[in-house]
Amino acid sequence: MADPAGRKWLYNHLATLHVFTTSFASNALVMAHAEGERNAGLRLVADMAEANPDMYLQMLKEMYSERSAPVAGGDPADPTDISGDSSAGADEYTRYSGG
Repeated sequence: MADPAGRKWLYNHLATLHVFTTSFASNALVMAHAEGERNAGLRLVADMAEANPDMYLQMLKEMYSERSAPVAGGDPADPTDISGDSSAGADEYTRYSGG
C-alpha cells in the first residue's frame, strides 16, 4: 500500500467486490453471490484498516480525488452533464440483475 499504483489496484479490486456499492439484485441467488463477494471485500478492508489505517485513508482520498476530477469536455458542477463516470454503476447493475 506504500505505492500509489498498488493503492489504485487495491481500490479497484475492492470495487469489484462491491465494497463501495450495494449488492442488491432482483434475483436472490445473484444477490447472494454478490453479497458473498462483498463480505470477502469487507474482511479485506478491515485487515487493511487495522494494518495501516493511514495508507487506507490515503487510498480513499486518492480515489475520491481521481473520481471527482473534471472529465475532458464535461462540467463536474453541472448535474445535467452526463459525460462523467455515471455509467459505471449501470454496468454493475446490468451484470448482476441479468438485464
